[in-house]
Parts: sequence; C-alpha cells; structure tokens
Amino acid sequence: MKQMQCEICGCSNLLKHDGLFVCQECGAKYSPDEARKLMCDGAPGTNNSQIVSNYMELAKSASEANNNAEAESYCNKILELDPANYEAWLLKGEAAAWQSTLDDLRFEEGVYCFSKAVENAPEENKREFFNFALDQIKELSMAIISLHGKRFSQCPDIDECKHTISSLQMIARVANNFLSLGMPMETKESQEEAPTELAVNAILAPLAEQIDTAVANAINNVIWPDYFDYSDGHPNVVQWKRYVKRNDACIELLRQTIKICTGDTQKTIDRYLNMTQLQNLVIASASWTYDTSTWGGGWREDYSLTSDAKAVRNGFIREYQDSINKLTNKLKQEEQERKRREEEQRRQKEAEAKLRIAEYWAAHADEKAELDAELKDLTEQIASLQADREQQVAALKNRIAALPENAVIADYEKKIAGIKTQLEALGFFKLKEKKTLQAQIDQLTKDKAPAEQKLHKAQAEIENEITAINGKFNALIRPLKDRADQITAEFTRAR
Repeated sequence: MKQMQCEICGCSNLLKHDGLFVCQECGAKYSPDEARKLMCDGAPGTNNSQIVSNYMELAKSASEANNNAEAESYCNKILELDPANYEAWLLKGEAAAWQSTLDDLRFEEGVYCFSKAVENAPEENKREFFNFALDQIKELSMAIISLHGKRFSQCPDIDECKHTISSLQMIARVANNFLSLGMPMETKESQEEAPTELAVNAILAPLAEQIDTAVANAINNVIWPDYFDYSDGHPNVVQWKRYVKRNDACIELLRQTIKICTGDTQKTIDRYLNMTQLQNLVIASASWTYDTSTWGGGWREDYSLTSDAKAVRNGFIREYQDSINKLTNKLKQEEQERKRREEEQRRQKEAEAKLRIAEYWAAHADEKAELDAELKDLTEQIASLQADREQQVAALKNRIAALPENAVIADYEKKIAGIKTQLEALGFFKLKEKKTLQAQIDQLTKDKAPAEQKLHKAQAEIENEITAINGKFNALIRPLKDRADQITAEFTRAR
C-alpha cells in the first residue's frame, strides 16, 4: 500500500489543509504535485537511516537556535529508531541539561546521556566526546552554583544553604560517576592520566570559590547592613536573632563546602578562618533596647548568647584552629615534597643529559680527540702568554718600587714622624716650643712635595706602560679563550 512520507522527518502522517499537505510532525508543507512524489510503500520499506539523518539536522538546527526543548524532542525520536546513536545521546544530554532550573535540575539526566554517548561512540571518537562532555559538565556546574550563589547572597537562610549544598553534593556524585567511566582525564601540567578524585576536585574547586563569593556578598550586602546599618548600631531583638541565624547559615555553607571540595588546602584554610571570624562576630553580637527607666534614658544591651552557647561556639573555633594547624603542616609537607620532586627531576634530567653527551662522544671519538688536542694546545698558549704578561708587569712594578724618590720621601716622613713624637711629648704650656716644632714639620712637608710630584709622574708613566702591556696580551689571549670556550661548550652541549 502506498502512502506519503515527509522527506524532512520521514513521518507518514500528512494531512491536507488549505490546499496543502502538512506534515503533522515537523510542519513541512507540500503542494498536491509535490505530495504525489512523496508516495512510497508502507512501513516495511521505510529508510530509517534517512529519517535519522533528517531528525539529526532538525535537532542540530534547534540546538543552534537555543531551542533546547525542540532539540531534545528530535533526539528522542532518533533514539527511538537508533538507541545506540551516540551523536543523539550527546546532543540530548546538552539540550536536557541546559533546560535546568533550580527547582528542576536536569544535570544528572544530561550527564547520563553524555555517558551513553561516550559508551556508544567509536574508539577513535571517545576522547573527543569525553572532553566535550567534561567541558559541558564544568559549564553546567558553574551555571547551577552561580544561580544558587545569587539566591543565597540575596536570601542567606538555612533553607537556601541546604538547597545549595544538595546541588553541590549531586554535582560531585554525578561528576565522579562520569569520570569513573575509564576515560582518563588529561591535566594541564602534563599529559599524564589524572586520578578520578583529582579530576573531580578540578570541577569542584571553582564551584567552591563561587560559594565563597556568595557568602561574602551575603554578609556585606544583606546580613551586616540589616543588623548594624539599618538600626543605627542598635539592632532590636528580631534583627539580632536574624543576624545569628544568617551567620549560622553562612558558617554551615562554608563547613559543607569544606567537606565536599577538598582539593585546595589553602582555600580550605581560608574558609576555616572565615568561619572563625563569623563565630566571633556572633559571640560578640547582641540586641539593644532604649532604657527609659533612668533620667535622660540611654541604650543598653538586651539579648545576647548565653555563656553555654558562647562556650559551644568557642569549642567550634578551637576545632577550626586545630584543622588550620593540620592543614598548615600539610601545606609545608607538600611544599617540601614539591621541592624534593623538583630537585629529583632536575638531577635525573642532568644525569640523563650527561649520559646522552657521553654516548654521543663515545660514538664520535675521532672528533673528540681532535677537539681535546686543540683545547690542550689553546690552554698551553694561553698559559704561556699569561706568564709572559705577568713577568713583564712584575718588572715594571719593580721599577716603581726602585724609583729613588721613594727613599727621599721615606727619609722626609721619618724626620716628620720624629718631630711629631717630640711635639706630642710637650706639656700643655710649652706653646713656644710646640710652635717651633710645628714650623719644622711644615717646612719638611714643603721640602718633600717636589719629590712626591716627581714620584707620581714616574709612577703614572710606568702604569701607562703596564696598561699597554695588559691590552696587548689581552688582544692575543681573547681569541684563544673564545675558541677554548667554544670547544668546552661543544663538549657539554645538549644532545
């Protein structure tokens, strides 16, 4: 029996309306002439592969138009015909999950579809599909916790806290199940396969930071203004009780986040510190009432925590501090271990490099022998030139020491020193004798000056000769040393 079949979606349910045949599945319209061309044999001859292909095009078009509900519907039709269609599973997972709301989370359903896509994909496509799904999981998780964070920062109560934690626990569980499929996750630091726990922490860490931000926004924008600013610093009992409950909701949210997100030790320490600060704020809080029983009136504290309640909270603070101390020690140990591994890797690389160099020169023994001989010759030439330079410079320095002016100046200085000794030995009232001795010192110093000038001139001339000699020898030695350095570098060059 012949029947019409839509060329778009393969549906055989076409009804006539306003002179056109309309597909009841996809809405495609055909003229009577076009409809006649659609006539084909019944269901036994239906080409499912073509129908699946048409549905897939429709699903992709709907997805690109952000019509996730329609894309999911077409994927469901594909899976009815082809339950192992991995592309449909992947697209359905994306479409379903992004229809999530906080009251109707479809995250788990979407990740299940991702798992089916990876399961049914050919081996050569599994990695690609896995990575795509993992990126989707990260983006969806961020979107969900972002919505929770926005709601908690506006209404920081215990119900919103529990709702947020419930979603965070669900994300952790579902992500862990997905990552346990056996498809290893590649880390940014290396291409080594990362354990599932590490991979889950990589997903949860940014979610925990979103929660940190939500708590901070709640405190700064809602909790503290309601308690302090709006009451001119004198909150009533209703505001105080609300302040305590809201702070407790923040503390509980941070506490549960610590339990679920264990990957970043320093962030965990920061959360414990924030919890400590919140507990101290609650301990110090109180409501106020205006006392009119005394002349002039005045504000006084009304309600606050009991001694027992404060003791309980101080006990929590001590527990937080114990955890901080343990985590701080853990950080130190991790840092020591990191440095140890780095040093071990450095030594290993150094040993491997030396081994490659040794193997290279073992295979190029003739070349090494030539370079060794050349280096030896260069070393000998450099040593000979340095010895000649040192000998000539030493001779010039001896000339400076032998200048006759040295002896003349030394004689003057000896005489001056003797007179200074006499001068220092005179008593306080020997002014005339002191003046005479000082005049002798001044005259000897004046007589010494020409010899010093002559000595300085002769020294300068000889030092100029030394500079010239050093320059001459350096010009000879430098190219030899450069070539020797080249050979040494060649011996140690990485192979």
